[in-house]
Amino acid sequence: PICPTAYHATHTGTHKWATQYAMVASMVLVISLSVGMMPLPYDSPPVEQDSNACFNNAGWCRCPSGQAMTGFYKTDGETIDYFDKIHCAKPATTTGTINCVQIPVEDNFDLPAQCPVNTFMTGMYRASCNLLRCWDAIECCEFQGSTSIVTANDYIEDWSTCLDPFWVWCDVNTDFFVTSIRTQQDACEDLKCITGARA
Repeated sequence: PICPTAYHATHTGTHKWATQYAMVASMVLVISLSVGMMPLPYDSPPVEQDSNACFNNAGWCRCPSGQAMTGFYKTDGETIDYFDKIHCAKPATTTGTINCVQIPVEDNFDLPAQCPVNTFMTGMYRASCNLLRCWDAIECCEFQGSTSIVTANDYIEDWSTCLDPFWVWCDVNTDFFVTSIRTQQDACEDLKCITGARA
């Protein structure tokens, strides 16, 4: 097989070195995912937005213009109309959102809809039913500002137990924004089946 690196190609040895190199690289990647790499300082603390009305009916539920989602508030039920509030924030130095795209969501998020690199989740579309699979699309936008804003979508917030109780907020870490929602890879339809968020 072809050597995976120029270093390997120009030094003596066997492919055992390449295997060890790949294992080390994987370890570094896991560490990077666990701590996150590119936080974007908030302009101010996330603001609560009432999402009760929009998640109770078919249609879009969005953050105010220029902001993106950072978390959700679950009340006393397991269907998506019990996400009564969302947290929204904007990064410092930004002036608004641009180049928004709407991305379809596979049934039950089995193949999580992921915002493209450099974009952040600003809205979610609910279909006529209220089960987890009834989130049909997400909206992702770039932030426009005086500095270049880049995200590698490489930080994962573990919500595997966060949504088990009622009356609870689940947020990504400070200075991060949601770029996708992760769920159990089965037919689970409850909010507690959400296992995390990528940011």
